[in-house]
Amino acid sequence: MSTTTATRRRPVLHRSALSLAAVGAAALTAGSLLVAPSASAAPAAPPAGTTETAPPAGTTGTTPGADAALGTDIEPSVVQLYIEWSGFVGIPDEAGTIWSDEVYVASICTGFFVSDTGQIATAGHCVDPVEGRHSLVDTFLGSLVDEGVLTPDEAAATVGTAYATWPVEGLDAGSEPQRIVYAVQPKAVDGIVIEDPLAVQLVDYRSFDQGDTALLKADVTGSIPLPVSAADPTNGMAVTSVGFPASVQSVVDASRVRASFKTGSVSSQQISELGVPRTEINADLSGGMSGGPTVDSLGNVVGVNSSKIVGDQAFNFITDASDLHAWLTAKGVTLTAANVPTPEPTAEPLAAEVTTTVDDEEALALGIGVLVAAGAAILGGTVMVVLVVVLVVRRRRNAARRAAVVPPAPLLDAAVVTSAPAEGRPVSVVDSVGSVTFAPAAPAGSPAPFAPQTQPLAPVGFGTAAPAARATTGFATGTAPAPASTGTTSVLTATPPAPTAVAQAAATCRSCGAPAVDGQRFCGSCGGQL
Repeated sequence: MSTTTATRRRPVLHRSALSLAAVGAAALTAGSLLVAPSASAAPAAPPAGTTETAPPAGTTGTTPGADAALGTDIEPSVVQLYIEWSGFVGIPDEAGTIWSDEVYVASICTGFFVSDTGQIATAGHCVDPVEGRHSLVDTFLGSLVDEGVLTPDEAAATVGTAYATWPVEGLDAGSEPQRIVYAVQPKAVDGIVIEDPLAVQLVDYRSFDQGDTALLKADVTGSIPLPVSAADPTNGMAVTSVGFPASVQSVVDASRVRASFKTGSVSSQQISELGVPRTEINADLSGGMSGGPTVDSLGNVVGVNSSKIVGDQAFNFITDASDLHAWLTAKGVTLTAANVPTPEPTAEPLAAEVTTTVDDEEALALGIGVLVAAGAAILGGTVMVVLVVVLVVRRRRNAARRAAVVPPAPLLDAAVVTSAPAEGRPVSVVDSVGSVTFAPAAPAGSPAPFAPQTQPLAPVGFGTAAPAARATTGFATGTAPAPASTGTTSVLTATPPAPTAVAQAAATCRSCGAPAVDGQRFCGSCGGQL
């Protein structure tokens, strides 16, 4: 029984080249498979009894940029991953373990940035060492078939046992197979940050049965992240799966390959036998798209491309969105806020709903303008009030001055006797201010009394008759009745006394002493009454 050595030489079996085993497809069990990392060689055909058919027309997209706007936003965030595995496969023998030459296998996956500091999310099975060992076993068995050592049927019958019992180690005894992950982006895409293959660090991963997610770290900055939805998608929601299918790379220039966009919708929400949630979609997935994002119509990641079922319909699965969001957050990733739909404008927006957004400087200028306008309005109102008050005061003063110089109403010229009174009855006369007084009748044969008057309208000469005076009847003034036939005098004639020194002295103002002429009622200097 041979012992394990560092050289791990295989003395009997010889491999001419490393290639994907043709019997790799025979490893499919129960008609299902992971969207396993595709080898650099041509993909293998499905095993007998299983077929893969194209999705129904109209259900999936097949070319990069199926949605031009969505592709422009997403493609700078998507990266192509090359995972290189190397190790030695041990073949149990009666004499001991026979070790193969070092086996190499390169697989293709897809990833996407989840932060602007180079953090990349992908599928866990892309970097799981268990999947790496299986790939190395598949490649080794394929080389035996190529060399004629085994037939395809013999290799297919052996693969289950090889997975379970054949050791696969790294260069050192007991070590894991070596794994190197490279990331690169198509140079034709604007906004990329990795133009040439760059080795990236594996931060952590979960196997397929535990959630099928992994986190890588590239030494770059300025990467464009995709937002990860915290809510699971609903059935019927339109989705787009993005990735780099190996089948496309086999027919195009691999150095110029672009990501493919496969459109479809959400079919259901499912739970695995181990309690892992998964989302079923009908967007077509194929090898090489593992780890790529499936996004909604807004570009939010709703799951990581994970697995498929081989059959006559498209039964494909992505990881759970809320589980992915929680796992990345727990790993310290600062996720970008999810995109939200823009509210659609109403046909007739209400005036109250119309708002204008202004910056701080505009708001400050607007506030100052309002204050200035308010101050001007207050100042203008105050000036108007002051002007009104001044005008009112001036008007009142002018009115008072005009009232002071307006002469009073003329005095009555004489007292008027209404009729010849009977003896002993008072006589009704009108005094100088127009009020009615009564005086006792004069005795018979006595001279008629003199009616008092202060200022006659005009001097009356001696021996001339005074003009007829207005007559009053009772308290009302009116036309005097005709004289009685008895010859009684109805109008008394006022005969002024002869001029005296006192009358002459009245020709001067009593207030200021200014001279005045006869008949002048008011002083020309002070305005006082003479």
